[in-house]
Amino acid sequence: MYKRQLDVRLVSREQENAPAASQIEADIVFLVDTSGSMSKELQGVKASCLEFAKVLTQSGIDCRLGLVDFAIKRVFSGYETEVFPLCEPEQLKKAIKILRIGRLGTSGCYIGKQDTLPVIQTVLNVFEQDKPRGRIVILISDEVGNDVKAIAEIERMLIASEVTLHALGVNNSCHERLAKATGGRFWDIHASRGRIDFSSLLDAIATEITNMALRNG
Repeated sequence: MYKRQLDVRLVSREQENAPAASQIEADIVFLVDTSGSMSKELQGVKASCLEFAKVLTQSGIDCRLGLVDFAIKRVFSGYETEVFPLCEPEQLKKAIKILRIGRLGTSGCYIGKQDTLPVIQTVLNVFEQDKPRGRIVILISDEVGNDVKAIAEIERMLIASEVTLHALGVNNSCHERLAKATGGRFWDIHASRGRIDFSSLLDAIATEITNMALRNG
């Protein structure tokens, strides 16, 4: 559970003309692996996402949340995804609460393989392309692909869509590369041992939202 409040002044404490929270506009989409390997982590992830939504609701920031969960139903059948469109943070509770292991499938979610390109496109489609709002994706997965061409294409897609990707994922993998390439942060999901603490992720996202406001102000 979080023990910090979202502080939109993290970057701008020394800047007298920093934007008010109500001036900050950003959309955040969670991309969550619900395959069998996430059994130990998912409850912690759900609790953290709910607390994150609560903190955003209390902060006064103009921020919307969306969610995409993904898994493979059968081997070689391709990925199943379910999209919960952008909404006010308070309204995402229902989507987060129904997440469960095996809901869409039990097989692995290897972002970084060629067959995950449609998953990335599904996430990008959640954002409203004609709205000049900050775009953030939070990838949460404990499995990863290593297709060099696919990784390069995912990186291109994210950058072209002006998306910042934060990843709670696999150490020394494309999860780290994609976060770094888009200006995001990375956390090692295996270090959590099933008890996910998003407090540092919250701070990083607060900083990113403030940075976007300063760039666009």
